Amino acid sequence: MGQIANQMAFETFYKVKEKIKETRAEKKHGMSIEEQFNLIADEYDVNRKRFIPCFDDYYITSTKMILANTETPHRVLDLGAGTGLLSYYWYRECDTANYVLVDIAEDMLEVSRKRFHGIENVSHEIMDYTKQLPKSGLIYLCFASDFLLEDADQWRDECWDIIRERSDCTFLFLTKRIERFVQCIPEDWGDGYDHVVVCCTVENQENADRKLSVFQKLPIKHKQITAQPLLERINMEKYLAGIEAVVVGGESDRNARVLDYDWVLDIREQCIRQNVSFQFRQCGTHFIKDGKEYTLQVKDLFSQARRAGIDYDRRLLMDTGSKE
Repeated sequence: MGQIANQMAFETFYKVKEKIKETRAEKKHGMSIEEQFNLIADEYDVNRKRFIPCFDDYYITSTKMILANTETPHRVLDLGAGTGLLSYYWYRECDTANYVLVDIAEDMLEVSRKRFHGIENVSHEIMDYTKQLPKSGLIYLCFASDFLLEDADQWRDECWDIIRERSDCTFLFLTKRIERFVQCIPEDWGDGYDHVVVCCTVENQENADRKLSVFQKLPIKHKQITAQPLLERINMEKYLAGIEAVVVGGESDRNARVLDYDWVLDIREQCIRQNVSFQFRQCGTHFIKDGKEYTLQVKDLFSQARRAGIDYDRRLLMDTGSKE
């Protein structure tokens, strides 16, 4: 049954892709993001769960982590809510807050309305929120996906247009596909946009050597590295020139792979030697310290990392040096 279900999901996915291609060909100027998402609204939930491993665990874990480390919210604003999947998981953990789900695609929100039917403290608004971004602040791109995905090629230019227009904001995206970077940037990229931060993700030494050797040569003004989940000891020091920050963390899942605290400290020392900011973002569910393995609750992963007190901010050293 599982194989049949998987095959059906794949067939549905490719039918949708072909439908998009056919519709795009019929339109002179192609389809907008709104039209593309409306086109796949009915199949979106099924395919999202099919193509994101451990989908439910990912949303449940991230929701519980955030709520465990913040005060109980009174109001939740979900921008780009789509079919309301993320807000659904939030609502299960915190049903007393008032939820406002915003999206440009009406058909996507219609799926969400059905999901929250009869629930009075959840409302929906159809709006192009990209025209009403905050005047300043940090905006994460494709946080649950990858901005350099091949499937994003057809609409990424629209995102670059918005990013270019909103130079008063800072945009950050993480990617596992740094090799695709050059073919995905706009023509006026030059040596990078001042307000765009690119974060290359690595998990082990093999990936670090392959990806960071490419990353260090790319024309990007603000570079960061994320090693989360960190799966083994990594020597990345030779790649740290031009890097502003490194973020390290463990895996959070009932089947999570182990994180050894010695690996974390090792990367920290590399960062300090190269004067690169370092942040220990979270422990792993399975965590080794001083040779002893611990199993930690998801809600404690962030707080335990903070208690370690090992973050390093290169700006403090730079400020101190400038005063001397």
